[in-house]
Amino acid sequence: MAQRRRSPPNEDARRALDRLCRIPQQKRRLTEAEARAWEAFVRAYAATSHVLERAADTRGGLPLGEHFLLVQIARGPETGVRPMDLADLSLLTRSGITRALDRLERDGLVERHECPSDKRGALIVLTAKGRHLLRRSAPRHIRAIAKHFAEPLTSHELTVITAAMERIADTAG
Repeated sequence: MAQRRRSPPNEDARRALDRLCRIPQQKRRLTEAEARAWEAFVRAYAATSHVLERAADTRGGLPLGEHFLLVQIARGPETGVRPMDLADLSLLTRSGITRALDRLERDGLVERHECPSDKRGALIVLTAKGRHLLRRSAPRHIRAIAKHFAEPLTSHELTVITAAMERIADTAG
């Protein structure tokens, strides 16, 4: 029985990527540079988020997503931040934000206050416990972010990547 000849693995991967990168309406394909940039972005995000989550877990700190939400709330106005604004700043959907805020509220880290301009809406503020936990966990998160994200890059690379990611976020959002 004759063996079927297989393509080299990277040829198979290239063909699979070609199939995935087509936009049906326009038959648009990603250029090789676009595909490499996208893959690098996804790998970098996955690698850094996993290592930051592990660092938080091993040290008993806040999970990355919760830490990020508390930072955004702390940076917001003293009167509070609307949940939909938090959704716009994070990877979570509005229902995901609701569930995350429910957990943070249950743990006593945030409170929901009535929004004066929209009685149906809420404003999210940190509690004293939330501010304390954020102050306690922030140094660990900052060290991990510096080590695994900022330090491998030059100042120029940080400027370029910031501009590129901001443009992508503005275009997508």
